[in-house]
Amino acid sequence: MLDQLCMNGTNTMLLEMPFTPWTAKQGEEVASLCLDCGYRVILAHPERFARIPGYWDTMERLIALPIGLQINAESLLHIRTRKFALELLESATFPFLGSDCHNLSTRPPRLENARKVVARKLGKGMLERMDAEARSWVQINERAQ
Repeated sequence: MLDQLCMNGTNTMLLEMPFTPWTAKQGEEVASLCLDCGYRVILAHPERFARIPGYWDTMERLIALPIGLQINAESLLHIRTRKFALELLESATFPFLGSDCHNLSTRPPRLENARKVVARKLGKGMLERMDAEARSWVQINERAQ
């Protein structure tokens, strides 16, 4: 029944970890989703969870997996969260940029501004890599349908 959690009938799953202490078992479950079950897992805004107990041990294991990390644009635009968000993008096997846009007034997308931060801080090559990965995942998912 996990297929019902995937995007548009693909094998790509956007997964948000809990705001409760992270456990080794949860990390193993994420690993199983991508390594054993064949899902393409993207972790949604992992930068939000840095203060959660167990985060660092679990994230170290997750970053080593062939999963995507979707960093929110807002995290790149605020000085207090920018450095960590950039570090996560750099360490990700598959780095993605997301908007977490819930509306256009209080939570607008701001993707273009975040892209400028990535280009300025990590270089245009990183931005090109992120774009290429996003295109690749879309193409893979289109073929899977």
